Amino acid sequence: MLKRIFLATMLVPAVASAQTGTFTITGNIGKLDKPAKVYIDYTSDNGKGGEDSAVLVNGQFKLTGKLVGNASARLALDHEGKGKGFSVYSPGADVIYFYFGAENVKIASKDSLYNATFSGSKVYNEFVAYKKYIGGSIMELSRDYQQAYMEASDEDKRDAEFMQAMNSRFEARRKARAEKVLEFAKNNPKSYFALAGLSELADKGNAAVTKPIWDALSKELKATDMGKELGLRMASINITKVGQPAPAFTQNDVDGKPLALASLKGKVVLIDFWASWCSPAAPKIPICCRNIKSTKTRVSKFFLCRSIQIKRHG
Repeated sequence: MLKRIFLATMLVPAVASAQTGTFTITGNIGKLDKPAKVYIDYTSDNGKGGEDSAVLVNGQFKLTGKLVGNASARLALDHEGKGKGFSVYSPGADVIYFYFGAENVKIASKDSLYNATFSGSKVYNEFVAYKKYIGGSIMELSRDYQQAYMEASDEDKRDAEFMQAMNSRFEARRKARAEKVLEFAKNNPKSYFALAGLSELADKGNAAVTKPIWDALSKELKATDMGKELGLRMASINITKVGQPAPAFTQNDVDGKPLALASLKGKVVLIDFWASWCSPAAPKIPICCRNIKSTKTRVSKFFLCRSIQIKRHG
């Protein structure tokens, strides 16, 4: 009970005053120097965000920007000057994910971002408490899985039983974490991270569970940009659930001619949503096409719906 009271008291950011603010992130990472470089990508509560980068000089760097309310961020450190893509996606990349506000955030470490400590950010402290409650972020779970896979022998990687057991352990952790996210949101209806957690789970097919928790969230949370966006998604759940007719849309085909989904009624249609900024997505498209050709079910049309990331900052 004390734990619940402590969290409920601590995790109530000023969600009602989601105004535009300026943040500064200063870091001191050992004695790293050029070509070492940090890259940040962040999205604030209104769905907009930005990116920035800085070369380390004697271990020090500084990043600045504007945001609305709070922001989720990915911060990557390129130790060798190999570029942003390498620093984010390479095996063992030194990259962290966190939340912060319009604050003066300080990061310090002897060697890496992964081992860094934060100060100066109330929002980050709240995020750490939330993350501890739910059993870690989804990115940390994924990192643990990748580490376990890398440490497995080649023989184990070829062993279907071994891989199934490893996948089952990861899936069990993911499900347990999801349950804790829902528990947290239910017990802390005024917390910013109750909203963030529900936003993460809202599209995972558990509407019967998430909808009552969403309904109980505070009016202040629902009035934020993130709350309004989640409200629209919650309202759309019944529209897109299995058994309901797909929402109507029209998209140009490969010849530039409009093609309405309604015109394909009675036929098998596959729709693949992917994003230009998701590096694993594009290479999977040829695999999907091959699977379509090999399946016994005749697919009449294959729609590719792409989300394009617009670069807002130079």
